[in-house]
Amino acid sequence: MAIMLLGAVSTGQVAAQQSTATGAPGKVAALDSVRPFNVPAQPLDTAIYALAAQAGIDLLVGDAQLQGRTGHAVQGNYSIAAALSQLLDGSGIRFEHNQAQGSKRPSVQLFQLPVHEGNVLSLSATQVNAAHPGDWVYQAPRSVNVVSREQLDRNPPRHAADMLEETTGVYSAVSQQDPGLSVNIRGIQDYGRVNMSVDGMRQNYQQSGHQQRNGTLYVDPDLLSQVVIEKGATSTMGGAGVIGGIANFRTLEASDLLTDGKEIGGR
Repeated sequence: MAIMLLGAVSTGQVAAQQSTATGAPGKVAALDSVRPFNVPAQPLDTAIYALAAQAGIDLLVGDAQLQGRTGHAVQGNYSIAAALSQLLDGSGIRFEHNQAQGSKRPSVQLFQLPVHEGNVLSLSATQVNAAHPGDWVYQAPRSVNVVSREQLDRNPPRHAADMLEETTGVYSAVSQQDPGLSVNIRGIQDYGRVNMSVDGMRQNYQQSGHQQRNGTLYVDPDLLSQVVIEKGATSTMGGAGVIGGIANFRTLEASDLLTDGKEIGGR
């Protein structure tokens, strides 16, 4: 059974905590083996490497801040764990046996301990990463707007053109006698200029009517999951032959109706 030692050091205290970890017996040298050490007191960033060389261990520094700290002298016969504890005593650095798979030498990982200054607790840096499915629009190298299902439910459209009223630079002429859409992007509209599509299939066929709308799309907002507006000429799917942009109306899919772990859903 391989041995894992945890060491924590603070002012006036030397502690070593021992726990077991699964591994093949006899593959790595234990940190309790006794060896002679001769490391004088010196800056910690040099003392720790001198001790590691004499102990025959691999050292992983990580985010531990060694500069500006002093390592205690270690002279005499000590176990590797005891030598590390004495060297790091009061430095605010702890160590942990972190054996790399297949290595024949013990590996020690250094960690920074929290530092108390009065009533203030200083911690090491913590990095938090988060992603949302809709964040891709901020990474796209072009102007893109997305009208989500949440927006459509928050402001139910009375006319299909109402779906676009919160999108900058985009609108559609409204006729109470005609529920069709003729998307205008930055002052450009009609067939051959703005591509209106449903699930990627172009829908704005040539049609002449009132208000000079040559190219009209008929769609029910209740059947949509989102509307993606790409402004300007683009080389993405559906962008061939258009100069104003693309308005893609995506219909509901099974993933929009089913919650996690459910096989039946609806709205």
